[in-house]
Amino acid sequence: MNNINKNFIVLALLCVSATAAFSQDCNSLLHRATELVSQGNYCDALQYFRRYSNCDATADVSTEIAMCERRCRLPDGDGGGENQPVNQPVNQPVNQGNQPVQSNRAATGTTSTSHSVTPAATSTVSARTQSSSKMALGGHMMFALDPVLPTAGIGAFFQAKIVETVRSEVAFTYFLPKNTGIFGISVDMWVLSVNGHYLFPISNVVVFYPLVGVSLVGVSASLGPYSSSGSDVFFNIGGGMEINFGRNIKINFEPKYLGGAFMISSGIGFKF
Repeated sequence: MNNINKNFIVLALLCVSATAAFSQDCNSLLHRATELVSQGNYCDALQYFRRYSNCDATADVSTEIAMCERRCRLPDGDGGGENQPVNQPVNQPVNQGNQPVQSNRAATGTTSTSHSVTPAATSTVSARTQSSSKMALGGHMMFALDPVLPTAGIGAFFQAKIVETVRSEVAFTYFLPKNTGIFGISVDMWVLSVNGHYLFPISNVVVFYPLVGVSLVGVSASLGPYSSSGSDVFFNIGGGMEINFGRNIKINFEPKYLGGAFMISSGIGFKF
């Protein structure tokens, strides 16, 4: 039992370390891009937004990329980058005598508007990088670390967001029958749970959450031709960590107490 607990702890620490390093690198690209936008350097910001989009598949910065592409094409260096393309008129009037020539910047009014989108761009980046998925469906394996209860179970779950940081979950798990070794008694169990999660996004990749809920637990025991079964309701409390892979796939690791039994589950979900 102690070896199982140690293996789970080591696996969780390795997952946290790897994903934290990955998300930190991606977030540094996003931070640099927003700094360049605030400075009006749209051409360089465009490159960082593109690199960030490639780094984090869950991010949606298409609006920011399109805005930087438009600003980068402005004449007279309004984009702030080097060697940006400039749209010059084909038939530009020639200055004759002392007739003043109005610059493209004054004619189009870009001086007063070139930075007008900066507050909106910088304030919406973090919101757009969050996944827009509201529901998830998946399967899991659960292990009961109890000498009497069945050890291994398989099941499915459905999750739906109530608000951005609060999520509800319905899960069902069936535990494979176990011979307890006590007079040859065989025990099997099923669990139907309704839980609430409060989400703490560490990054676009890693999310931690505490959970509370109630579970309806059914247990049956058999000894030869004789059998007995019953069910009861228990509170469960615990927490979990989930890791996002792209826009639609996630895995999770979830320890919790159900009644007086300690359980650990791990699963994969598909977001939509």
